[in-house]
Amino acid sequence: MSDDHAAALPGHAVEAVLTALAREDDAATLDALLAGHDLRQLSPAAQQAVRTIGHTLAEARSRQALLNAIYETALEITAKRDREAAIRTIVRSARTLVGSDMAYLSLNDYETEETYIHTTDGVVTSAYRSLRMPFGTGVLGAVADSDVPAATRDYLADETLHHIPSVDETVRAEGVHAILGAPLHVEGRVIGALLVADRYTRAYEHAEASTLASLASLAAVAIETAQLVESLNHSLDQARHAEAESRRHVTDLQRLARADASLVSALSSMEGLSRIESELATILGTDVHMVTADALRAGSTVSGHDARRLSELAEESRRSGGPVTGNTRPADRPEHSTAETGPTTVMAAAVGDKVLGAICTTGPVHALDRLILQRAATTLIAQLLFDQAIAEAGTREQSELLDLMLAETMTAPSTPTLRRKLAEYGITDDASLAVLVVDSPGPETAHAVVARVVQESADGAGLVASHRGHVCALLISEAPLRLGAEISTELERRNVAATVGCAGPGRGITSVRETHERAHRLARALRVLGREGEAATESTLGSVGLVLGAQDTTLHQAIVQDVIGPALAYDTQHSTSMAPTALAYLDANRSVAATAARLHLHQNTVRQRLDKLDRLLGADWRDGTRVLDVHLALRLWQLSQL
Repeated sequence: MSDDHAAALPGHAVEAVLTALAREDDAATLDALLAGHDLRQLSPAAQQAVRTIGHTLAEARSRQALLNAIYETALEITAKRDREAAIRTIVRSARTLVGSDMAYLSLNDYETEETYIHTTDGVVTSAYRSLRMPFGTGVLGAVADSDVPAATRDYLADETLHHIPSVDETVRAEGVHAILGAPLHVEGRVIGALLVADRYTRAYEHAEASTLASLASLAAVAIETAQLVESLNHSLDQARHAEAESRRHVTDLQRLARADASLVSALSSMEGLSRIESELATILGTDVHMVTADALRAGSTVSGHDARRLSELAEESRRSGGPVTGNTRPADRPEHSTAETGPTTVMAAAVGDKVLGAICTTGPVHALDRLILQRAATTLIAQLLFDQAIAEAGTREQSELLDLMLAETMTAPSTPTLRRKLAEYGITDDASLAVLVVDSPGPETAHAVVARVVQESADGAGLVASHRGHVCALLISEAPLRLGAEISTELERRNVAATVGCAGPGRGITSVRETHERAHRLARALRVLGREGEAATESTLGSVGLVLGAQDTTLHQAIVQDVIGPALAYDTQHSTSMAPTALAYLDANRSVAATAARLHLHQNTVRQRLDKLDRLLGADWRDGTRVLDVHLALRLWQLSQL
């Protein structure tokens, strides 16, 4: 149109056109305005120009609105720290901005070479929500495996796509026709796809594809950011965990160092097991008992624990090298007992295959306490070996001193040094000295028991030593029988059959040799008499003790010959057993049946021997007052055979 013609237009017509464009009227409104009376004077070209300007302005407004929507979506997902929430927001925005029936996002599984739907919005069927498609199949698989968007206006009718029958059935059930997809890129790699779909045939415009691509980029950034945040959080958690572990480790090392210092202090204090036990109980904060191997063998219970079970756990600990936990409640203690009803942890103190002792604590222990128990076991070993060395040194010294006093040439301490050593054990020239002789098949056990009983006795002074196959105790006591009975009882508890001869007291060192001989004879006499597990003095042994106390060998021989000489002579000449038969007969209270059983003979054989004894000793040897004389003579003869 020419300038003159334009100028000819009424001013209100020009104002109407400009006002419509400023109001952002749509195309229909502009067409109605151009058809009006005042604007019909415009040429077709001028009218088209007005329409083009309106369309251009409308597209600009649409793009601005779309950009604003994408920007708002970006702000929203930025505010969300949860990856899943951000993805849901993007999927919902894609459906809204493209104006589709549904939208969904898939992630790639490169191990299976499939892409699977992760998040949906508007999808109805569960089968569609759980779709997994191999790379390169359908729109979803094609986009997830490529670097470019893809679309179809009618999926089921599109023969350019690679179809999978089962997937087609799922698509048909959902009612999907048109699909548009854009890939998700993270660090140059496709990790999935963002798609929209409609339940009608639709050709998506370029602007819609661009919108979806922009949202796909946002989704990729959100996923990448979430992964980075997760990685950073994981690294931070690891750093915090490492720091906590380091602090705990330092705390453990400090506690371990304090425990070591306490145990070393207890060991160097020379206060023995009780101090170590007390220190360990303080360190662990629980009850602690330390027991020796001797204590484990001594009886049925030790410190409230079943000794047999405790020994088993100690052996198991020795084999494993660490503490073990188990029940050590004595069998005779009811389960509801308040004492020692819980499990007990046992740590063996062992050298090689030998268990020297054990540490017992109440309940199970944790890792650090296990280390402390192992270190405490080393401390216990050191203490037990030290005690053993001291005991062995003391035993050697006591044995040497006892040998000196029992020597035939000993009359009095020959040197000041010897006198001083004896005085350390309470042995002086004017002391009242008693002697206990323990005849036992287990001399080591007997020695330990005798030493403990003597040490715990009221006087607590004396010597204990092994001497010529038996254990000898030289002690200051006016009542040796009481200690002897205690020793025999303790040994019997340990299944050791022992006899204890008790003699004295005698005055001074020079009396020791004679007192020892008397005690030794008494111990042997008890064994011959079959009285294992007993202790006796000459007075408690009866008539045999009186004769033994006479200390006159010639007298003993005379009594034997005068009373039973003919029977002994007959046995010697004919290799018979008249004297043993007579002794068994009198020991059996003159019962033929009991004698036959004791000697494993027929009763008639016993009667025949008794008849022979009647002829050898006289018919009254087993009657009246002669019974005691014959029985005593037979016992003296028996003792002389030792």
